[in-house]
Amino acid sequence: VCSSDRAIVGANWVRRHDAHEAEIYVIAVAPAARGIGLGRALAVIGLETARLDGAATASLYCAADNDPARRLYASLGFRVTRTDRAYEAEIPSR
Repeated sequence: VCSSDRAIVGANWVRRHDAHEAEIYVIAVAPAARGIGLGRALAVIGLETARLDGAATASLYCAADNDPARRLYASLGFRVTRTDRAYEAEIPSR
């Protein structure tokens, strides 16, 4: 999605896992365009496109501390089905 000055302000990547399941892989909204409903519009368009292509379910991953995204996805009917943990370690220099 581009703004009136042709700057990219939003993007959506929905991919298919199989014939029946789609995944919202990325929804990105530029900071200057947040709060106007662009993320919701991108999600709805992506889900509708997947539905028209035969998907019956959709999934996504969301960071636990991304409250605006979590509220958006809940309002679209998504529910938490799994919680993952991420680990990190410093790699020692030689």
